Amino acid sequence: MRPISTGSPWTGHPLLGQHADGRRGLDLGATLPAARISQITRRYTGAFFDLHLRHRPQPLLDQPSPQYPEVGFCSTATPSRCTSGM
Repeated sequence: MRPISTGSPWTGHPLLGQHADGRRGLDLGATLPAARISQITRRYTGAFFDLHLRHRPQPLLDQPSPQYPEVGFCSTATPSRCTSGM
């Protein structure tokens, strides 16, 4: 018999957040609704793939966006200097 893995390298935090919104007594510490987290994740993931796979410029990835003030940008050269759209 082969052992069964109980863990997964993928975690569906937005999906889990939809089901753990306090109604079941779970507090994951999220300050954003699951729908907003999903929206942000979809938008930035789509922009990343459009930039790197389709070679289409993505201004969303160039600087913080007022449309997504929850997202911060950090420099790899100076990680302590992060900016956000807020």
